[in-house]
Amino acid sequence: MMHRWLIGWLQIAAWQRLTSFSIAALLLATLIWLGWLRPGYQQQQQLEKQRQQLTQRYHQQRRLLQDIPALFILQQQAEKLRAELLPAENRPFSLPALLNSSGAVLESWRPSGQWGELTVTLDWMQFLALLDYLSVLQPVPLIPQFSLQRKEQRLHLVMELTDEN
Repeated sequence: MMHRWLIGWLQIAAWQRLTSFSIAALLLATLIWLGWLRPGYQQQQQLEKQRQQLTQRYHQQRRLLQDIPALFILQQQAEKLRAELLPAENRPFSLPALLNSSGAVLESWRPSGQWGELTVTLDWMQFLALLDYLSVLQPVPLIPQFSLQRKEQRLHLVMELTDEN
């Protein structure tokens, strides 16, 4: 049966053979497109859409993260709140608390008893935060001497702290 069909096809005119071969090739290409290439193309389009959604979500989350203050600022705010919650009579001087609340960089600390000489590097806002911290201490420290000088882009502070008693 297969031989008859092949012999019949070979006996027809050349242009009919070419046409039937072209139709068969077109049919085969269509089947390949529908069975293999089209699903791949659809999957590629779906993945592209998913990538665009993820990129958009990434940009939204990045914008939200940029609006969150830095950890250092959050630590300063937490230290301020902690200091405000403590009763006024229970706020003794603490060098780590002073550095945390102001954000100053310690260069040296020469204690003498409970107080001493403090040398730090800071910027103007940190200097104000340092003074805020000192203003709420009990007992209130006296600052008999201090020196504030510009050191490159920052400030260099040397201050002597003593007890008011």
